[in-house]
Amino acid sequence: MSRKPAWFYPFRGITYLLSNPGLWPRVILPFIVLLVITIVLLILAFIYLLPIQIDYFIRHSWPNWAAKAFAVLLTLVEAALGSLISYLALMPLWEDALFDAVLKTRKLGYIVDTAHGNYRTCLYGVAAGLYIILFQSIVVSLIVLLPLHAVPVVGTIVYCYLNGWVMAFSKRIHYDVELC
Repeated sequence: MSRKPAWFYPFRGITYLLSNPGLWPRVILPFIVLLVITIVLLILAFIYLLPIQIDYFIRHSWPNWAAKAFAVLLTLVEAALGSLISYLALMPLWEDALFDAVLKTRKLGYIVDTAHGNYRTCLYGVAAGLYIILFQSIVVSLIVLLPLHAVPVVGTIVYCYLNGWVMAFSKRIHYDVELC
């Protein structure tokens, strides 16, 4: 079997996902949950935070129209940050579950099934510490590289290229530390 170039891997992953309908719920469900979280955050932000911010800006001599407009923008940003934090906190768990499901569909489920024992509790603590470091590096890179998203498609591609190693390292940690 010849080795394919690295840029071909995403296409292999997409075709594998599309050819295994049992994996589809593991991909769709996290996005539905995040959509619900985002909607709840938007509702709560507009109910509780918007009036407080409008009142704050009006008390500090902002014109009424400017206070309302800026408060709405600020409320949207706050809800987006809450949604982003939820995404960064929950997505690694779902990615690990998808990784385990792919191993099982490839008849490598014994790797997941045999990962047990007394040492596992200790390794979960180590993995949690590594995930905290990984989470912080993702947040820092997101903040530093956020201006890349000003260029709609190219910026997102460059962001994914620069941060792909972090995500790959996360999957490698899951395989090496938690499963083996």
